[in-house]
Amino acid sequence: MKKRLFFVLTFLIIFVSLFSIGSSADISDITSPIENAQEQFEDIPKTPADIKAEYLKQEWNKIILNNKYIGPIHKFFLDNSLPFNIVFNEQYSFSLIFILTLVFWFLTLRLVYSPSNKAFNTGLSWTLAIGIPIIFAHLFIYKIIIEKILYFVYSQETLWARTIVWFITVISIIVIIIIDEILSKKIEQNKKAKEKDRIETEVKEVKTFMSSLKEYLKIIKK
Repeated sequence: MKKRLFFVLTFLIIFVSLFSIGSSADISDITSPIENAQEQFEDIPKTPADIKAEYLKQEWNKIILNNKYIGPIHKFFLDNSLPFNIVFNEQYSFSLIFILTLVFWFLTLRLVYSPSNKAFNTGLSWTLAIGIPIIFAHLFIYKIIIEKILYFVYSQETLWARTIVWFITVISIIVIIIIDEILSKKIEQNKKAKEKDRIETEVKEVKTFMSSLKEYLKIIKK
């Protein structure tokens, strides 16, 4: 569990750092053109959160495309985004929304697979672990959560309110991890208990059979 907590805290630090970069980014050079074009294009970002997310997306895309190693792979995924649309219900892009969708998707996979692997066979466990995140993605559950997070982070809320939310988030994740550990151990114990009962039943059946066999041999000898 210590490894999980370390992973979660590391992720949260990186997560907060990303938003801090986005919050401190100077978007004055792209705000005016966007405001002027809003009447012509409905898909142009309108809120501060959308504008900053779009700005970060553009800057990251520039950096990645200029990389001679990662650039071609990134471009290939941009041109062939259908698998990402099917699995994550998101167009491939190096954006906060896409990255957070991946995080929530794989987090759901992990939370589903851990207990199901102890309750069911491997095939069914993987089917549930992959199927449930895909269903959540196509029900826009991740998208709604991410949009709410981005709106809150980039809105003009007071610092204490954000601090409270981050504190509650950390506590909630820790509680989820603890519950997951407890459930996993409980399922494992039940599985071992059932296996023990099965072995004891088989041993009794073997003993009964051997006892009957001895009686039968005694009768034959007579």
